[in-house]
Amino acid sequence: MLTDKPFKYADYLSILDEEDGEELFEPLIEILTQIELITSDAKDQGAIVGIKGDWGVGKTSVLKAIEEYFKNCYSCPTVFFEAWKYQDEDSPVLPLLAQLRQVSKGTTKRKLSRFMGIFVKRFFYFGSDIASRMLTGHFLGESVGLKELKKDIKDTLEIVGKTQVENYSRFDEIFGNLKDVVQDIIKEFSYKGEVKEGWRKLQKKVRERKGKSDIKALFILIDDLDRLLPDKAIKLLEAIRFYYSIPNTVVIMGINDKILIDILEEHYRIGKKPYFSGQKFIEKLFHLSIELPHYRFNPVIHKIHFRDVIKSLNEEDIPEDSKRLLYSLDPLPHRKWLRIANKWEQFIINNNDNNIAPSYSEALFRAIVEECFPKAELFMRNFPMLWEDFSGFYNNPAPELQEIKDKVANIIENDNTFFEFPAENFTRLLHEWEKIKETERDNI
Repeated sequence: MLTDKPFKYADYLSILDEEDGEELFEPLIEILTQIELITSDAKDQGAIVGIKGDWGVGKTSVLKAIEEYFKNCYSCPTVFFEAWKYQDEDSPVLPLLAQLRQVSKGTTKRKLSRFMGIFVKRFFYFGSDIASRMLTGHFLGESVGLKELKKDIKDTLEIVGKTQVENYSRFDEIFGNLKDVVQDIIKEFSYKGEVKEGWRKLQKKVRERKGKSDIKALFILIDDLDRLLPDKAIKLLEAIRFYYSIPNTVVIMGINDKILIDILEEHYRIGKKPYFSGQKFIEKLFHLSIELPHYRFNPVIHKIHFRDVIKSLNEEDIPEDSKRLLYSLDPLPHRKWLRIANKWEQFIINNNDNNIAPSYSEALFRAIVEECFPKAELFMRNFPMLWEDFSGFYNNPAPELQEIKDKVANIIENDNTFFEFPAENFTRLLHEWEKIKETERDNI
């Protein structure tokens, strides 16, 4: 049984040139190509990249692969920052700066330590002018003609206040020193680890897509920003937006944009209306946005998720009947495919432990229903005997059970936890399961 942890592309570099590897790595190669191109243009003011998608779609896996790729192939300093681990810090920026020290050395490390000391002293005067900067496109303290500002900009400036303008003039000076520190980190860094041949093969495939060969930058990868408490997420966004636009610095953030938009709009809500569009802010924040989609079942790629089940069945691949059930589903995030595989394996093990002749397809049918229709599963806990033969009960309910069937059908129709059209997915799943049962009966 696979644990619910990020998938590691590094574990599969050996199959890069095989059919399975080509399908598995294709999305990552395209992402790396785009990041190389934008990094080559980040020599003057840096770049911020957003890896966007729902929870469980594979953002952490992609971020980890980006980190390893640029460290191995270009000997670039990389910092992987898991923001949610620092919920208790007054500012998540401080531990991020501390991690920068891990890729610096000597004089540069001492400079960064002094810089952090200054930052700590100033932090508690740190105000928030994120809305005004977004709307004006300027830093407060820069020369901005107030007569040219629209009314909403003037309103923003009034909210921010003169004190915060003064504080930011000091912060602009402090954070200006960070530029020199970052350039020193980039110059001094040299990756000492062993570079696997697989990384070189991956680099070659990226270059075939017009990737660059002269990459030298600092990569800051920030994961799970949306898992921070809202006020901490805002503070980290502020610092990144305004102080990490540094030459030769690429900040790559993995975010659930649906959640982050809500956080932004709620934080800047004035009265009954949000002060600005969270969606527009997200668009303005990132120089490059990469969407990670959900995926339809693909036996080549998802063999990785189902590998333990395949072994337990003494098969080389997922059985064809089981594939039919999986093909019937709309796209799902990688984490959900993994959970279906784990649940399926659990049911198979339980059947074997109870000396019951296992029906692998039935075990998979139940695993899918439990994982993809959680509200129906929760309701059916009240009727464990019916749940044991759910499809039989659902298709041919006894008259006295019709009310229960109608209730669960209504729950499924309105349970869009994982599917936009849950009823259609359930109908297709049930249809395939009935065809499989009919074939099994014919073969007896």
